[in-house]
Order: sequence, then C-alpha cells, then structure tokens
Amino acid sequence: MHRNRGTFFFLAACFAAIFVGCDYTTHHTDEIGPTYFQAKPLSDSLQFEEPLYYGAVLETRIIGCERVIISLELDGDIVETDIPTISIAQINDRQLKPTYISQAGYLVYAVFDGLEPNSDYTISATIGSNQNVFALSGDITVSTPASVISIEQVDKEINALLADAEIDGSNRLLAETQACMVLLGMDTDAIGTFGFLTQANLVRFEYTCNSLDTFTDTKHIMGEPSESLLSLLKSEVSVWGIDGQADCITDFKLIPHELTEYSEMVIGEKNYLEYCSECDNFCGKIDIDRYIYDLSLQEPDVYQTYSDFPFIIDTPEFESKYGGETLNLSQKESEAAKNKAMFSLHQYKWLKMAAIPTEKEIVVAATEGDTIAVSTLIALSYLAIDAYNETGEVIHIRSGIRTYHEQELIYYQTEKQSDINYWRGLGWYKERQKVAAAPGFSNHQYGVAIDFEGKYNGGISSFVKLQPKLYKFLLENGPSYGFYRNSSEAWHWAYLGKTF
Repeated sequence: MHRNRGTFFFLAACFAAIFVGCDYTTHHTDEIGPTYFQAKPLSDSLQFEEPLYYGAVLETRIIGCERVIISLELDGDIVETDIPTISIAQINDRQLKPTYISQAGYLVYAVFDGLEPNSDYTISATIGSNQNVFALSGDITVSTPASVISIEQVDKEINALLADAEIDGSNRLLAETQACMVLLGMDTDAIGTFGFLTQANLVRFEYTCNSLDTFTDTKHIMGEPSESLLSLLKSEVSVWGIDGQADCITDFKLIPHELTEYSEMVIGEKNYLEYCSECDNFCGKIDIDRYIYDLSLQEPDVYQTYSDFPFIIDTPEFESKYGGETLNLSQKESEAAKNKAMFSLHQYKWLKMAAIPTEKEIVVAATEGDTIAVSTLIALSYLAIDAYNETGEVIHIRSGIRTYHEQELIYYQTEKQSDINYWRGLGWYKERQKVAAAPGFSNHQYGVAIDFEGKYNGGISSFVKLQPKLYKFLLENGPSYGFYRNSSEAWHWAYLGKTF
C-alpha cells in the first residue's frame, strides 16, 4: 500500500497524537525529549508495515494548575487516506478536547485547559478517518502542582486590594486582572487604568501561556484583559501564593516575522550616541525597497511599473534604463528616489494592499489608538519591562502602524491630492526621503516600527533629552530584543526579529 507524508498524517497528528510517553511534575517548561511513540491500527483487517510512523514529545508546560501545553514533532510515513475526523483525548475518565491546536510544519502545539490542582492525568488518544482508526502505543502522565491557597482565597485577596479603588462594571475585569498581577509581583499602572506598563506585563504573561521554546502561537495573544486570562492569573496566584515572589514569566526568545529576511544594518549618525559613548553606531531597518521589488516580480503589471521607474540602483532594470547615461552615484541616487515616488503614485492601489502588516495588529495602551504587529508588541513588552526595572522609566509610544494615506500626508507634507501629484525638482525626492519614506516604503506601514516620545507627551524630538536613562538602556540592550534605532532619528526604532 502506498505510504507518504500526506494530509492524513498532518491533521490526524494535530488532533490526536499529542500526549505520549513522559512524566511531568512541575508547572514550568520541561524539555523532556525526545520521547518517541508509534501508532498501530485497531482493526486486524488493516495491514501495514511496522512501524507505521513516529513522533516525539519535545516540551510540556503547565500554567498554574489548570493549563497544560505540549509540543510534538512529527516524522515518518502514514498511509494515504481520507481527511481524519477530530478525535477526543481522554483525561481521567473525562472527555476533553484541546482548547486549540496550532501547527508549523511537523511541529504540533496543543493547549488543554480545565485541569485540577494536585492531580495526575493520563492522556491517551486515537486518530481516525472513516473506518481506519489507530491508537497510540503509549500515553503521558501529567501531574499538576498543588494549590498554596484556594481560588476562593485568591478572590478575597483581590477584593481586599480593590477595596479602596473606584471600580464599576466598566473596569472590573481590568482591576481584577491588575490585582492578580500585583499579587504575582508584576508592576501595573494605577488600578483601573490600562497603561502600557500594565499591557506590557500582561503581554509577557500571555506569551508565557501561549509559547514553548520551539513555537509561539501569536494568534491567541490579545494584549488586553480577558476572562480566560484572569482565570489563568488566579490559577498562578493559587500555586505561588500572595508574597509577590512568583516566577511565572518565561524568558523571551526572538520571534522572526515575514520581513526578518529583509533586515539590514546601517551606520547611524554619531550625534545620537551622546548618552552612550561606548555603544556602537550600528542601526537597523527592514529593506522595504527590496521587499517591494521581490513582490513586483510576481505581478506583471506591477513589475512593468518598476521597469519604467526602477528605484534600486543595483537591479538589472535600473541598469537597463540608465546604463547608457553617464551618471555619478549622487545622480543615480536622485533618479532612484524620484522613481520610487513615481512608482508609489502609479501603484498606489496595489501598495495600499501590499504595504500592510503581515501579522495581526494590536492597539498599544495609552496611545491614540496606535497599533503595532503582535510580534513587535511581544518583543517591546519584554524590552519595556526590563527597561523599567533598570531605569524606573516607562516607555511612551507616539506612533505605530501607518496607512498608505497617512504616510502620503507625512511624505508630501500636504493634504491636497493636487499637491501630491505635483512634480517636484529631481533633487527634492532624494532629500525628502532622508527624513520621510515614500508612501508604501515606510517600516511603519508594516507594523515593525515605533516612534518613542518623551514622557508627559513631550513629543518625539524630546525623547532623548527627557528620558536619557531610558534611551541609553535602549542603545545598550535594544538589539538583544531585536530592536534597532533608525540611522537619523533617535526616536524611531524597528523590530527586525533578529539580532546581528
């Protein structure tokens, strides 16, 4: 019978082949593996060569005493068959489906909620499609930790913290969430106020609840309070107690995004190193020019526009257009800058669809509705909390994601469409693009760039002067979190998803 790594293999393993072959007794990440298993058909009428396929449990993590996360790496062959049905895992005579499952290639990541404290769980599973049903040859025993205090006592502690706060139905969820965070030793804004300090610590906890060393499920990171997140926070308090010494936040690991491969380093202006003379002068950005060029190669109409207005000097299209002319480097740069603006004008409809974040956006607390991409927010949250612990200063954000039209207004410094379409001298485009990207070409439009501002709404240009300790911390430590400053703007930083 034909065997391959087909749809059955992927989906069946996603829904059923998760919990096998290890013991787990704490509520921290446990790199247990690999622990291997194999599956066998339940029907004697099904004949296959043995082993049918293999998998390996890599990590498990228990959050509080009610959530278990397990990652599984799959490998091997499986019979070609129909798409499988969703099977149900058995936990101590209870039928329980995963809260959610994610998959990246051969890596499967499953979350189960509703576990009880101080309990042992044996989880078994079957996989099946139509009449073909298989059972795993092993199971996994998961032991949840005991509670130090009951959930009822946690609620009493929360109410005690909120006794003097002005709480009503509109901010009750936020206030209870902040109270739990305080009991766990996390810093927050004033009770009932959702500022960036609260959001950053909340995002770090969400990251912990939705990640393992091998994978991060960003789809379930919301950046705001929720009933399910409050339940997990209460569970953590019940396990750790109320002395504020909980160790319930996992370490941050860089999360690459779809534009990480376009990351590049550039040399910055030295005048911005006055608060950190020992720091290097390397800055970073996403090379949007190259990204747009690569996208244009897949779109004939867009590529034709690029051929007419090539904006990257070292591409064949630029050489084809200007190779017969005697141009020095400065003249080539001027032509490229002008062409970029012309490309933006001619392909504005396409750029409005292309120049957007590749990940979901999350509103940043304490801003006027500014959003950034989720992976950027996760990294920024870890950077912000570590910066706060070191300097005592809170990061303030002035600008996140911009639309094509918003970038257009900044670039052309006008709101009149007729002025935008108006031709400017050749040298204007080059000079303008030193301080503002052409529409469609700004890192801001892709959710990876942030403008910081000085505290008390001091404005972006005052960031360095008003918060020199924070700026120095960013210069020294930002790259460790994947953040690099712009070469000419001290307030503008981009999350590259990597460190050089």
